[in-house]
Amino acid sequence: MQASVVTERVRHVIEESGLAHGEFAARAGLDSSKMSKSLSGTRRFTSLDLANIAEVGGVSVDYLLGVQSPEPALAARAASKAEAVQSGAIEEARRIAKFRHDLDFVFQRQRPVAEIRPTRGGGYIKQGEALAEQAANLMSRADGQTVMDLESDIERVFGFDVARVPAGRDCDGVAWRDEHCAVIVVSTTDSATRQRFTMAHELGHLLAEDDQALHIDQDVMHAADKTEKRANVFAANFLMPASRLRRESKGWNSGEASDLDFAHLVMDLGVSPSALSWRLFNLGLASDFRRRQLATFNTARCASLAKRTKELAKWTKESQTRRPPFGLAADLLVAYDHGAITLRPFANLLEVDVDDVRSLLEQGGGGNTNAGKDDQDFEP
Repeated sequence: MQASVVTERVRHVIEESGLAHGEFAARAGLDSSKMSKSLSGTRRFTSLDLANIAEVGGVSVDYLLGVQSPEPALAARAASKAEAVQSGAIEEARRIAKFRHDLDFVFQRQRPVAEIRPTRGGGYIKQGEALAEQAANLMSRADGQTVMDLESDIERVFGFDVARVPAGRDCDGVAWRDEHCAVIVVSTTDSATRQRFTMAHELGHLLAEDDQALHIDQDVMHAADKTEKRANVFAANFLMPASRLRRESKGWNSGEASDLDFAHLVMDLGVSPSALSWRLFNLGLASDFRRRQLATFNTARCASLAKRTKELAKWTKESQTRRPPFGLAADLLVAYDHGAITLRPFANLLEVDVDDVRSLLEQGGGGNTNAGKDDQDFEP
């Protein structure tokens, strides 16, 4: 990339902002002389300069560099096709990806190394089962114990960014992958079990390395496409491990789950009664007659039977609440602490005032002594 292209684009961004050069430079953390020298070609913009200019100008670093951002592999599960392409979940995935692109330009994070090897043969059922087993082992779930804080564990183990946003009733969630990041965004909802299944479904897409354009299903629980079926097989095996269910079944007096046994399992695994009833039937742990009985239950009834209504209320409240990608937020703070970026990207991600963030960090003894210093020169 020629330096002239970078300076040309920086000039354009300044002009489009409507700010004087001096004011724009100040907002980007540069004094006027440095900005003038960089625009005249006697000084190179540093990577920190470009990150700050992109932030102030509302563009990406890739744009300033003249790099064409690749089209992501993106999959969406939607309740209906209407307006799904404009979903807030998709817009949030794009926003998170932009933060990742710009952060990777100025600061290389330590990514978790999770060894997942997608199985290509044997059909989508075997592939989904094998993938779920690998993921369970990596998340310390080989013993069948349930991970309730699924978002945090996905971020911790795989380094994927996970967020919840009000996406509207037309979208359950999306999975996004490009060369910089992998992102899962699910919609806030009253149905915590559906949200959890959607999250596992999207994780299945990312781990299987599905390379697909925008794909919308009418119902997340009933897929037609093979990659969607595989993601559902993954989610069922991941959230309802066969080893756990078979172990539980040994304590059932009648050989099948009683209403109370079933209610506790729904709450323990965080899945819908419908999904669990089918899983028990498919594993040979419930007759078709018993499956149809259990399928009439709802999550509220299970919580009441198990005397765990407070637990369900807390879980439902969380599923209705917006959640930022905390893994990305942590990485931005680390980059700030190393003097690679300012606090503004962190504040913008969380949609809070940067001065409030700075004040909180100062009260807690945080902050860095390198903020504002130039980093290594960007070599165009």
